Amino acid sequence: MCRGVYHVTDNEIKQRLELALRPAEPPTIEETLEEVSRRGVLRGPVDWVFPGWMLYVEYATQKISETFQLSEEEKRALLDFRDAMKRLLLEAQRQAKVKLTALYKAVVEGTYRLEGNKLYAPDGTWMYVVGVSTLHIPIRGVTAMTRFPDLLKLPRERLELLQLGWRASDEGEMKDRPAMGTPQPCRVFAWAVARYGELYIRVESVNLTREGVSVLIRIIARSWRQRWSKNEAISLVADYLRRGEWAPLLTAWLGGGRPSGRGYSNSLLLRLRRPGGWATA
Repeated sequence: MCRGVYHVTDNEIKQRLELALRPAEPPTIEETLEEVSRRGVLRGPVDWVFPGWMLYVEYATQKISETFQLSEEEKRALLDFRDAMKRLLLEAQRQAKVKLTALYKAVVEGTYRLEGNKLYAPDGTWMYVVGVSTLHIPIRGVTAMTRFPDLLKLPRERLELLQLGWRASDEGEMKDRPAMGTPQPCRVFAWAVARYGELYIRVESVNLTREGVSVLIRIIARSWRQRWSKNEAISLVADYLRRGEWAPLLTAWLGGGRPSGRGYSNSLLLRLRRPGGWATA
């Protein structure tokens, strides 16, 4: 039976919920790194994706410890960040499974109800069903405050070039503070390197895709103020590139260069255009 739910059928929702709840063994670190390297985002059953995130957090923390000479205070901060991330992911996994199970039962039994852009199970559990690309379940109350150490020890003017690139791509702001929402484990660490200090972390949602669930993490850099608007940052990155300064482009690419950065890339290309041809660095 097909009940249109903003262009999503009962069967489509059922299939995505089934895939999310499919039994799965936790991934190996090799499988996790391959997936992160190839696609950036971990997608699959809940019992595969969340352990994969936790594996990556453990792996990245170990590699940072081996690569950078950290003081004892910086080591403690890094380990606290690792522990906070793993705790949040474990809590979110448990919450997600409970909600997914309730929603799946409601869809299979036909006991759900629709209100606006939300689908409700009889027990009050709900999910957004705005469209096929935005099916997601909010995660509530899974937050932490932690710190990330200054790994690069860059002069302020060099660090700001990296921050500028992030702002030109996927970085947003919340209450004048830099903020990042991402489903990519590697981007969490890459962004925290440029926005080190006090971080507020929240597991925001579990998205239901045709390949399984993905996890959206939201981070706010409490130690920094947002200096640039989006358009200003894009213009500045283009200006730096014309002058042969590539540092902002590195983090701009990390943030929005693939695969979701088409809007950013088009904006940057337009600003690089000159009468008579394209600018070259």
